[in-house]
This record gives sequence, structure tokens and C-alpha cells, in this order.
Amino acid sequence: MRIPDRKNNMDMIKGGFTRPIKKHAEKPLDDPQDSVVSTPVEHHKINILYTNDLHGKIEASGKETPTLKDDIGGLANLGTAIKQEQDKDPGHTLTLDAGDISTGGPVSDYFKAIPMVEAMNLMGYDAMTVGNHELDAGRIALKNIADKANFPVLSANLIDSTPGKPMKIKPYVLKQVGDIKVGILGLTTPEATSLLNKEDKKNMQFTCAVDTARKMVPEMKEEGADMIIVLSHMGVESDKELAGKIDGIDVIVGGHSHTELHDPVEVAGTTIIQAGTQGKYLGKTEFDVVKENGKTNVKAVNSQLIPIRGDKFKADKSIEKIIKKYSDQLAPIMDRVIAKSPTTLSQRDYHEYMEESALGNLVTDALREKAGSDIFIMSPSSLRDNIKQGDVKVGDIYKLLPFDRKLTTQDMKGEDIRNVLEEMISGPIHGIAVSGMKVAVDLDRPAGEKVITVRMPDGKPLDPDKTYNVGTYDWFADGNGNVHSFKKATNRVDAGDMREALVQSVEEEEVICSALDGRIEDVGNDFMDSL
Repeated sequence: MRIPDRKNNMDMIKGGFTRPIKKHAEKPLDDPQDSVVSTPVEHHKINILYTNDLHGKIEASGKETPTLKDDIGGLANLGTAIKQEQDKDPGHTLTLDAGDISTGGPVSDYFKAIPMVEAMNLMGYDAMTVGNHELDAGRIALKNIADKANFPVLSANLIDSTPGKPMKIKPYVLKQVGDIKVGILGLTTPEATSLLNKEDKKNMQFTCAVDTARKMVPEMKEEGADMIIVLSHMGVESDKELAGKIDGIDVIVGGHSHTELHDPVEVAGTTIIQAGTQGKYLGKTEFDVVKENGKTNVKAVNSQLIPIRGDKFKADKSIEKIIKKYSDQLAPIMDRVIAKSPTTLSQRDYHEYMEESALGNLVTDALREKAGSDIFIMSPSSLRDNIKQGDVKVGDIYKLLPFDRKLTTQDMKGEDIRNVLEEMISGPIHGIAVSGMKVAVDLDRPAGEKVITVRMPDGKPLDPDKTYNVGTYDWFADGNGNVHSFKKATNRVDAGDMREALVQSVEEEEVICSALDGRIEDVGNDFMDSL
């Protein structure tokens, strides 16, 4: 794939601009009114191509509806779509990503997102921001992403004081696009601090995004930026808040919430755009940048989410080579069939749901049995793919559980278990998946008061003073994700690799089945009516 010409689109980072010297009249004008000089109105076009939350989705997904003629997404198809759009207006087009290229596909996960970066290099990306999942495999993995990328990796609110060589993470870059100087600022959700692993948390944190933008936007304008773009991995609601609080942001290219914004959202003069997840769409928005009398106004004039379908975009051969290079190394492991599923067990959007899922029940029941615990607790956000009807392969389990986690068991008082559930539901984890208990919640109640009842399988309430053996995985057991009550556990035991435990369980079953049984219920209005 041809890399777009960058001669007129070079990075101009902090300190790289010399502002033009203003020329003054050689002699005073006779009429004071003559000093008001009207400059002609200039219209400049800027096209932004954008992706977000690709989540390691290297290969295309299967058909989602009977009406689709071909596969959905896939880096090779996405690469062709990007090239076609870049070629339409190469001197006035930016290609941007709003973070979370990591975590979700076994090939990308195994090689710590480097296949994604190599493909994005060929696609001619101009910048990306750090998503929270870029740190799932630790700081070293993020450093390697930034080192391998031919484009700037940005996060202005990432503070890293780790000893040794610093990461190539910049707060912002300035790029010349035609006659317009564009400032691109990267912001990452501050929730990412609570999601860091134990070692990285010692020297890294993500500070307040609003405070960071309040400082950086004027700084970019001082360095000559005509147009300000924020690459935000914070979610659409946080983007709206940012736009409402900070003047001078023209465009927010968002991520994190996996929102498909087919029409841009306008807040206080800022255009907010986002393209869903997993490369199912390529976003394209055309902006009219108007310069008049020293002022610049930016307005979106056309916007669309372009569906990435195999019948519309022929796969790019150079990107297919990258995919094949890495996929071939894992094929003998990932292609082994371990069971059959008579139905599709679907992952639910963990940003939007609380109720149980059959897939969550299958996984927590299997892991509780393998761990030998009374109870098992995990986050539904750890379930990153479906188990489809038909043959189940090892690779399907790795897509489902892309994180490198170790099972743990520990003894906990009932009171601390209840607090764990509350911390998960009320905090940045946003939900629970459980086995060995039945939990009733009321999501309308304030944070810290959402768990209504917790009962054991025999119907008896969870005893706050009784000790239970609880299974989870090491990341939660260390107290990450603001789930602090796990730290009160005692007698912690390593129960083996989480993915391998699920592979063994599925293989032992041969035919896997699961169903809803009411173990997680949002009682909401029903609870209030009973008072």
C-alpha cells in the first residue's frame, strides 16, 4: 500500500514554530478609517478520516445479518478504504485514531499490538491517542507501540516518572495541512489510572483531562494553530463535558464509549465525532475552515460513517501479508477444535448493560469450578467476543478472554464480598458477572448503595460475618479498578492461567450450553414499589 506523501504534512512539535513577523505601514495614514483593512475571506477544506477502539481486530468478522454480502471490518479492507479516501484529496486529509488499538484479537494480543501498528504505518495514520487498553500489557508494551509507530502517539494527561528511557508519548503535535496549521491534542480517560497494573501504578497516572486541555489549547494557539483537534479516549459523554467547559476546541475525535455517531454532535461550537468499534466503520468528516480578519471559524459540512464490507473494499495485499506473517505463527495453537456450541452465546456491550448474560454465566461457572471456590466474581468487560454456533476453537477462547490473567482464590468475609460487588458496579468497572450467588441491584440508587440483596444458591442471605472462598483473577485481587475490598482477603492462592482454565473446561464439556437463571437482576422500580 502506498504511503501518502507527507512533504506538506510534517510534524511540527512544541517549539518548532517561528511565528511570522507582522509588517507595519511605512507611514501613517491620513484618514483613521483607512487603518481598518478588510481582508478577503479564505475557505480551506480539511478532511478527517478517523477510527477508534479497533481492539486488535485484525481479521474481518463474519456476516451479521443475512442481507450482508460479505465480511465486516478487517484491517486489510479498512486499509483499502482509507487509501481510497486519502487519494481523493491527499493534500487536505488527516487520518487519526482515538485509541484502544490493543486488546481483543488473539494475534494482536499475543504480539502486544505490534501487528496493528505495522498495518497502521502502511495506512498512513497521522496520529493516535493512548487508550486505556494500550496499557493492558504494561508500560513496556505501550513504549514499544510508540517506538514502532511512524506517527505520533499522544496523551497530554499521561504523567510518567518511570526511571530509565522515556516513552515517545507527546502531549500534542502541530501539522501543516494545506494552508492550515492544525493542532492535535491527545487525552486519555483519567479512569485509566485505576486500571494500571500494580507495578505501573507506582510511576504513572492520568490527570484531569479538562484541566490539561485548559492549559494546552491556548499553548497550541500561541504556537500558531489555526484549528484545534482533540483526540479523546474518554467516551462521548465526557467529550460533551469537555466541549462545554473549554473554549477553542474545534473538533473532538472520540473513542472509549464505542459510539457510532452517524451524525456529529455539536456542543458550544465544538464538533464531536466517533466511529464505533472494531473497524466496522471508517469515519469521514469534511470541515470548512474559514479565515477572515485574523479569525478562524471551523464548521463541519459533510460527515459519514463508511461501512467496511468485503464486497465494497478489496483487501489490501500489503496489509494481508502482515496479518499472515503473524497469524501463521499462531495457527497450530489457535485452530484446534475443542468443543461444539449448539447456539451462539453473545457478548453484551458492557458500557450499557447490567443484567446477566448466558455467556457470562458459562464463563464464571466454568472458572469457579476450575478454581474450586464457593463464589466467582469477574467483570463483564473482560468478555470481548462471542462464542458462535458450531465448532469452538482455542482461538475463540483467546478472543473471548484477551487479557493475560491468573486465576486466584482467597478467603473473604461476606461484608467484604458485598463491598466488592458495590465497588465494581458503582466504579469504573461498571458491572459484574458472578457464579455461586444471586445479586439484586438498583442502578437508579446513588453510588455505594446499588447492591440491594446478595443470596447464596440455597436462598440464604450472604452472611456478613461468615468467611467464603472467592475466585477471581490477579488484576482484581490486587485491588485494581478501584475494587479496594479485595485487598482485605486472606489466604490468596494462585489457581493457574485463566484462559487455559476455560479452554480445559470447554474441552471437557465437548458440547457447551448455558442459559439465564436470574443470578443478576436490576430490581429498580420493582424494589421501590415494594416499600
